[in-house]
Amino acid sequence: MLIVSNYTIKYILHLTLLCILVFLMLSTSCAVYRPVDQDLKQLLENHLNSWKDYELNGIVEINYGHLRFRKNIVVKMNSDKFNMVIYDRGIFGLRPKPFISATIDSIMTIEGPDLVVDLIKEYDSFDINIGDIHDSILLLQNRYPQIIRNQHTKLTNTHFYFNDIMQIEELVISENHTTTISKTPLNNKTITITFEYDRNSIVNSISLYHGNDNLMHISIDRFN
Repeated sequence: MLIVSNYTIKYILHLTLLCILVFLMLSTSCAVYRPVDQDLKQLLENHLNSWKDYELNGIVEINYGHLRFRKNIVVKMNSDKFNMVIYDRGIFGLRPKPFISATIDSIMTIEGPDLVVDLIKEYDSFDINIGDIHDSILLLQNRYPQIIRNQHTKLTNTHFYFNDIMQIEELVISENHTTTISKTPLNNKTITITFEYDRNSIVNSISLYHGNDNLMHISIDRFN
């Protein structure tokens, strides 16, 4: 006849309870992490969709070579067209006139001072159409596992960095451009675009750097 002591019974009960607790913890952890990833996926999708169809109004400051100005800017984007207009304010801010305009649909069209147009045309990467932009957004959406895991991905020569709530925080573009407009040629330096957001997670500024030089800053008054 097998005799089991009270101590042995207590030990078995404690061990059983411990196994149950470990099982419950593992089950709970699996149940917790799946929704978190799903939430991040939804945040990423919502954020990228916001760049498919939007209107941006603000002030742009340009500081590149002989180009130095501070003017109003309006940017509109939808499934058919991207349009950017930088305005001269006019006398007392009345009747602003377009200073520079750029449109991307099936091709890219630029109008403005020759200095600006020549500068933009020296970039091979500006040979794009509206389909290229939407294709890039779709590629980013399809890479959500990598983006959620690393907060980073790369498309061709552009690195995309994301913050903790899946907003684009920085773009780093590795290019080798040379221009004659600026005393400092655009070669062997990266182009960096940074995005800042307000407490409501709405983008409120965009800056463009060439190396350590801040070439452009947009202070955004409205983005929707």
